[in-house]
Amino acid sequence: MSIFNRRSADPASRGFHNSGVVNSGSMGNVQNQPGAVGSHQRQIDVAAAEDAVAKWPQLMENLEQALTDGQDHVTDPEVCRSLLTILREQDLSRAEDQQMARSLLGRLSERCGGAPGISTLIASGMSLLSVAMG
Repeated sequence: MSIFNRRSADPASRGFHNSGVVNSGSMGNVQNQPGAVGSHQRQIDVAAAEDAVAKWPQLMENLEQALTDGQDHVTDPEVCRSLLTILREQDLSRAEDQQMARSLLGRLSERCGGAPGISTLIASGMSLLSVAMG
C-alpha cells in the first residue's frame, strides 16, 4: 500500500489559482508555463540614465495598477496611495529626488509589499534609480 497520492495535473483542482507567470514588457508577452493564469509581471528595459528618467512614469503607472489590483493584500491601502503620490513627484534627474525615491520605494516595500507584483516593481524601481544615478 502506498501512502503517496497522485496529484492531479490540473493546479486549479488542488486549490491553486496561479499556475504560472505571464511576463510582459518591451520583450513582448511571454509565458514561463503554458496556460498560466492569474499571475502577471511587467518589465521595463533601460540602457542609459535618460532612459531611466523617461521610464519612471511608466513604472509609476504599473505600481498604481498593482496597488489597485492588490489593495485587499495590504493593511492600509491609503498609506500605499499616499506613498505612491509622493513617489510620482520625484524627478530622477535630480540627486536629492533620487535619494528620496529610494527611501520611498523602501517604505512602499515595507508597507505595501503584500500586494501581488509590488516587490518585482519595486526592484525595477531600484534598478531605474541605479541607472539614473550613473
